[in-house]
Amino acid sequence: MTGKKFPRRGEIYWVNLDPTIGSETKKLRPCLIVSNDLGNELSKMVMIAPITSKIKNVYPFEVEATIAGKPAKIMLNQCRAIDKSRIAGFIEEVDIKIKLVDEAIKLVFGIN
Repeated sequence: MTGKKFPRRGEIYWVNLDPTIGSETKKLRPCLIVSNDLGNELSKMVMIAPITSKIKNVYPFEVEATIAGKPAKIMLNQCRAIDKSRIAGFIEEVDIKIKLVDEAIKLVFGIN
């Protein structure tokens, strides 16, 4: 381990998701780091799940959360690998139920 600061699983960062194609989640937005800390430290890439404030419907592959005091949902069906250079800044650690995140990831990827 290097001791350097790196994005950790469960932290939320501003991430620039542009450019995108089609229905991919766009623009600068909060994203949850979902990849494991060992990979996050050693790799130039991390896995993220975008977050939206549009919460009219929350599907089984999404997890409700509160970000900066506002209702939001984490879109695990939009997980993607990004280069760390897309990370624009730390937002906060949130009290999310990581077990619900794990269950949604299992659903998205068909893991039993």
